[in-house]
Amino acid sequence: MAPVRLHALIRNVGRSHSTNSDADLLARFVATQDDGAFGELVRRYSRLVWGQCRHLLANEADADDAFQATFLALAKSAGSIRSTDRLGPWLHAVSHRVCLNARRAAARRTKRERGAASVEGDSPVADSTWDRAAVALHEEIHKLPESQRVAFVLCCIEGIAPTVAAEQLGLKWGTFSTRLSRAKQRLVDRLSARGFGAALAVGAVGRGAVASAALVEQAVLLGSGGTAIPASLLSLTTGVGGMLMRTKLTMAVAFAMLALGAASLVLPANRLPTALPVARAAPVPEMSKEDKRKQLESLWGKLVQRPPNRTIALLKLSSWPEKELLAFLSEKIKPLKLSQERAKELISALASEKIEVAEAAREEMSYFDPRLALTVEEMVKDVPEGLHRQRIFAVLMYSQLDTYLGCKLTYESSASLKLRNAQQTHAQINVDDLPDTPRKRGAFSTVLADALADMYNWQWDNCERGIIVLEHVGSPGAVKVLESMATGNSDAKPTQAAVEALGRLKNPRAKKEIPKRTTDEIWKSIGEDRAVLQLIARPEKEILGVLGEKLKPMILSKERAKKLLADLGDDKLTVAEAAFRELSYFDPRLAFTAEEIFNELPQGLGRQRIAAFFLNQPIDEFLGGKVTYTSGASFRGKVDHEVPSQLSVANFPNLRIGVSSFGGSVEETVRTISWLDSNRCVVGIVLLEHLGTPDAVKALETMATGHADASPTKAAKESLDRLKK
Repeated sequence: MAPVRLHALIRNVGRSHSTNSDADLLARFVATQDDGAFGELVRRYSRLVWGQCRHLLANEADADDAFQATFLALAKSAGSIRSTDRLGPWLHAVSHRVCLNARRAAARRTKRERGAASVEGDSPVADSTWDRAAVALHEEIHKLPESQRVAFVLCCIEGIAPTVAAEQLGLKWGTFSTRLSRAKQRLVDRLSARGFGAALAVGAVGRGAVASAALVEQAVLLGSGGTAIPASLLSLTTGVGGMLMRTKLTMAVAFAMLALGAASLVLPANRLPTALPVARAAPVPEMSKEDKRKQLESLWGKLVQRPPNRTIALLKLSSWPEKELLAFLSEKIKPLKLSQERAKELISALASEKIEVAEAAREEMSYFDPRLALTVEEMVKDVPEGLHRQRIFAVLMYSQLDTYLGCKLTYESSASLKLRNAQQTHAQINVDDLPDTPRKRGAFSTVLADALADMYNWQWDNCERGIIVLEHVGSPGAVKVLESMATGNSDAKPTQAAVEALGRLKNPRAKKEIPKRTTDEIWKSIGEDRAVLQLIARPEKEILGVLGEKLKPMILSKERAKKLLADLGDDKLTVAEAAFRELSYFDPRLAFTAEEIFNELPQGLGRQRIAAFFLNQPIDEFLGGKVTYTSGASFRGKVDHEVPSQLSVANFPNLRIGVSSFGGSVEETVRTISWLDSNRCVVGIVLLEHLGTPDAVKALETMATGHADASPTKAAKESLDRLKK
C-alpha cells in the first residue's frame, strides 16, 4: 500500500459536519447560553481533545476529568476568545495545559497514597512505545511557535485541507504552506532528537480512541451549567485563564515560500503495529550561529550560479526561519543610495598609495557603484593617465584593482558612439598596452555600461533574487526591508524590483491568488526565479501535474532522430515546425554527434534549419544560406587547447538582422551543452526534490533513466542521492 500522509494517519481526529461555524455557535452560547450550540462545539472537537487527554494521561479517569475540564474552560472563557472562527488550535493548547495539571495532581496523589518518590510532573506517563511517542508528539506540538502550531493543528489534527485552512485564516497560500511545512520539519527534528521516529509518533496519534457519548454529554452539562461542578475539575483549570488570554490566533508573521515537504513524516499504512520497539536515536545537535551564518553565506553565493544550484539556494532561503532570514537579508540588501560627496571620496581613495585604502574603496563601490551619483565622464574628466585612471576603470568593469596597470585608457560615451552607429547602446573603453607591459596584448576595446539600466552587477543580481524571496515571505518584516530597498536610486534595477514587489504585495487581487495559467505558460516561465517560488507555493497535485506532463526522460532513439531531422527539410512548414519543437526538448545530439548530423545532411532546407536550431535562431532564419560545419577535432595541432566545433552560414538574404553571414560555436555532444528546455527540466527536477513525496521520487527515478550525459539526467540522479541521504 502506498505511504499515507500525516493528516491521513490522524484523520480519525475528526469533526462533526454541522454547517454552523465555530464563531456562530460560540456567539449563540455567549448571548443566550444556548445548550445546543455548546453541545455542538463539544461534539465537534471531542475527538481532538479526547485524543490528547488519553495519550498524555495513563489513567482513564484522569483523562475523563481533563476532557471535561477543557470544555469547562471553554465555557468560562467563551466571551473572551478573540479568534472565534477557529477553536481547534485553541482547544489543543488548553487541553495540553489541563493535562499537565492533571499529571501533577496524579503525581501528588501517588506520593501521598504510596509514599513513593516524587514523580516529575512533566514527564510522560505511558505504558507502551506508541503511548510514549504520542506523548512526545503532543508535547512538541505545544512547544511550536503559535503560528506554526495553529497551521499544524488545523491541517494535521483536525484534518482540514491546507488550502481551506489558509483561506479561513485570511493568509496567502505560500505563507500558510510554509508555516505548515516548518511545523512538520521542526517536529521531525525534535522527535528524532528524543529518539522517536516522526511517523511512529503520528501513527500513535492515529490510534486515538473516541470519547464515549456519556462523557461528551457530561461535558455539555458542566459547560452549560446543567450540573454542579466538582472542585477537582475546577482545580484542573487553574493557571489556564491567563494562557487563554494570550492565545490570540493572530497570523501577523508570515513565513517564506513552500517549505520542506513532509516526506519524512510518512509511515506505510500496512506497518501500523500495536507496539513497535524503537532504537533511541542520538540527539540531533542544533546548528550553531556560526554554522548557520556559513550556510546562509553559501546559499547567497549560489544565487548567482546557474540552476540547479541557484534554484536549490532560492528554495532553501525561502524556507529559512523568518527572523534569521530577515536579519541576514537586511545586511545584504541595502538601498542603493550614494551621495556625490561620498562617491568623490571613494574615487579619490583609489589613488592612495596604501593598497588597503584603495582596496577598501573598491570593495564599497562593488555594491554602491559610483554611477549611482556620478557619470563616467564626471569621474574621469579631470583624472590624467596613470594609476588613478586605471583603477577607476577597473572598478567600473568590476575587475581586480590593478587589472589595467600600465595601460593607456580612453573613454567614448554611448552618445558619441551613436553618431557612428545608431544601434550602439554602451560606452566603450579603448585600451592601449604600453611596450613594457607583460601582457603583450596590444590595443583592444571593451564595452562599458554608462547607464545604470544597462549595468550588470552580480551583487545587484543577488539583491533582485533576495527581493523575490522577500516578496514570497510577504510578512510585515519582509515588507519593511522591501520598503527600505525601494528608497534607492530609481534607475537601479534592484530598486525597481523592490517597488514592483511592493506593488504586487499591496494589490488585493495579487494577494488573493496567483493568476491561473495553462500548463504551457507555467512551463515557459519555470526558468524565472519568481515563477519557481510561485509554483512551489501551489498545491502539490498541481505542481506534479505540470511537471508530470512536461518532464520526460532524455531518451531519443537513432530512428526517431533520423525521422525528426528528415522532417526539418519538409516543404510543409507545419511538419518542420513540429520536428523543430520536439528537437528543442529531445536534442538530436542525444542520438548523434554534431559531426554525424552534418555529414548526413546535404546543403538545403534541412541543413539550414538544423543550423538555426544549433545557433538558437528561428527555424527559417538562414533560409537560402550555405551552411559550413568545421569539427573541433580539425583544429588540433593548430591551437594549443581544445576548441568546440564551428558552424557558419553565408549568403542568406536576411534583412531582420541586417547581415548576410552568421556563425558560432557548436558543442559536439550533449555532455557539455545546456539548452533552454534542459534548463527548465533541471529546475523542475529541483522542485520535485523539494517536494520529496513518493510521487515526486517516482518522477525523479523516471528522469534518471535518460541519456547518462544529459544535464537533466545527471540532475535527477543527484537529487535522488540527496534524498537518500
